[in-house]
Amino acid sequence: MAASLPSGYILHNDVRHARFLPIQSKHAFRYTTLAVLVSISALESHALDLGAGRLFGYAPAGSNLSWARITGIRPEAYLHDYSGSDVKGQDGQSLTSSDTRGKGRTLREKLEDVLERFGHDSSIFEDAWMQTMPRYMGIEFNQLTLYYCYKKGDAQLWIVIAEVHNALNERHVYVLPTGSEHEDAKIPARYDHSWTFPCQFHLSPFNDRLGYYCCSVIAPPHPPAASTAFFSPPYTPDRIPISRLPAIRFNLYTSRSPDSESTVLPSTPEELARQLKLTATLRPISMYPLVTPHVLRILAIEPFTLGLTFIRIGYQALLLHYKRRLDTFVRPEPRAINADFEKVFENGVLKGNNVQRGTSGDLGTGGGVQWQSESSLESLSRSIVERFIEARAQDLNMRVDLVSSNPAFPTRSFPSRVLQERKSNEADLTIAYRSAAAFTYILSSPSAMHTLLVARDAEHSLVVSDDFLFLKLFSPEGGKPTYIQNLLQRMRCSPIPRSLLPSPSPTSLSKASLLLSVPEVHPLDAYPSSSFTSHLMILFVLISQYILDCIGRWWCSISMTRFVPGDNPWDMWGRAESAWSKRSERGQMFGPGDDFGAPRYEVDWTGSVYRP
Repeated sequence: MAASLPSGYILHNDVRHARFLPIQSKHAFRYTTLAVLVSISALESHALDLGAGRLFGYAPAGSNLSWARITGIRPEAYLHDYSGSDVKGQDGQSLTSSDTRGKGRTLREKLEDVLERFGHDSSIFEDAWMQTMPRYMGIEFNQLTLYYCYKKGDAQLWIVIAEVHNALNERHVYVLPTGSEHEDAKIPARYDHSWTFPCQFHLSPFNDRLGYYCCSVIAPPHPPAASTAFFSPPYTPDRIPISRLPAIRFNLYTSRSPDSESTVLPSTPEELARQLKLTATLRPISMYPLVTPHVLRILAIEPFTLGLTFIRIGYQALLLHYKRRLDTFVRPEPRAINADFEKVFENGVLKGNNVQRGTSGDLGTGGGVQWQSESSLESLSRSIVERFIEARAQDLNMRVDLVSSNPAFPTRSFPSRVLQERKSNEADLTIAYRSAAAFTYILSSPSAMHTLLVARDAEHSLVVSDDFLFLKLFSPEGGKPTYIQNLLQRMRCSPIPRSLLPSPSPTSLSKASLLLSVPEVHPLDAYPSSSFTSHLMILFVLISQYILDCIGRWWCSISMTRFVPGDNPWDMWGRAESAWSKRSERGQMFGPGDDFGAPRYEVDWTGSVYRP
């Protein structure tokens, strides 16, 4: 029996979505998809290739032949492409990547890395079923990929890894171990396993990141081929009951009730029924061994199903926004995969579309594995700022660490040349950033204090370990400004409210206003050199940023896009003004504070915003 068990299947799925909150925006829809359920070991050994890999095949990382396959899977589209770690946590342990050149990593290597990051021994991992929508004629769109992991010598399901993708090319994993100590006490009827955990990922633009998921799964009917020696199913591969096909259901519950401010985990059936916000189910209606006749027949019957999924979901999003009148949340940055690393951002950065915390205050079992790629402007801004920090830190005999929440970017220490006279290897100043946009804020703000206001207090994309050292690092240089230096500063000041640009007369300035004084020459414009080329690069960034903002405003105006009030992406200086007002009222000019600039908006208990 074991030898006859397939190591790959093709599935025809029925997908259903239903939204219950806000009540005025109730909505439901369904569609069909095609997916494959494949053994990772068989996939990577090319045992599942069909038609010499042209009909279905595995394209190893870095391969240029994925375009030549009708359907297939390539590892770059899943999990992450970095390896190693060098970001130090409070305990000195590494938390983030030291090698962003992780190309060539197999799916197995990526899975093992995720298991290790969440405290599971990858040495006992044997094989996994991968349930996903394959690449089809060059089209690749996956909202959910499931990995059913099995241990060596054990036919029982060990861990489920749910990899969630959004339309912005971001990826997040939830790692869900089986067993009574990890699962819900009561498992829904017809399902094998169930977990309740905090929501963390920006999947829908119409929901915040508060609330709880209840994830229920029906495990695959048998282990992958590598584990079948320990399993004898009561049915043959062509007669698997529909009730035993691998299915999953996600229920999203709000973080609190309409009559309560409590954010504890819902426990009673009454609470669950009252707080259910939306549900999504994926259930196969047929499953056939992954062989050439079955694949050809299914693709002949439904040749456009795989390519239409993105269009169908996009159409439903338009209905929710324009017909059901749900406002849009601006995309927040993903949370780090390591909960310890999140402690770096505790003060201020998590505000504004927070991630849900568990009943004990934990962040749950999950984390980001793929961030949006840096834009060309962000990359250019990064290079300008890093060159400045390298030279400035050398002159000040100061060590500066740049730490990213994105594990694909290693910690960078400046100056790169070792200072022999230093007795300590610890950083004097740590600049932790959640988004590469932090570099554009540094470059486009007229002073270091303005950078802290907009990047830290308003947009929550940056944290510094010491405000005074940050101000010292970016302190202005003396000297009379040239024409282009003066022009660059005027451009930086143009979008800023007058309340954040105090009078140049020293006698009329308060102590607080002195902190917002705009230097005649920005340090980036004068240091390490005032070359004409560097000025042109900065000018290019400022002009490009202005043009892109204008295009974005124009497009949102003609498309009548509505953002959650207070979350408009172009009102960052308005939020900075609000943060400064709070600081002035409290007399707390320095430090991250607890709620400066936050919350960015008010959202009711449903976690969505309905606007008639």
